[in-house]
Amino acid sequence: MITIDSQIWIYYWDINALEHENVEIWLNGKNNDGILFKEEIVLSAIIPIEVGHHLF
Repeated sequence: MITIDSQIWIYYWDINALEHENVEIWLNGKNNDGILFKEEIVLSAIIPIEVGHHLF
């Protein structure tokens, strides 16, 4: 189990972020072999709030 910081999720969802492409590859992988497919993700309640606040 891992937790992914809110800033990583922000880079993932913000296609205009410079880090977006690298984060997307790390999370999804090239053939669905990224971290999202290998690990269980623990998500604290504050992370979606921080991501939503930043993106909207």
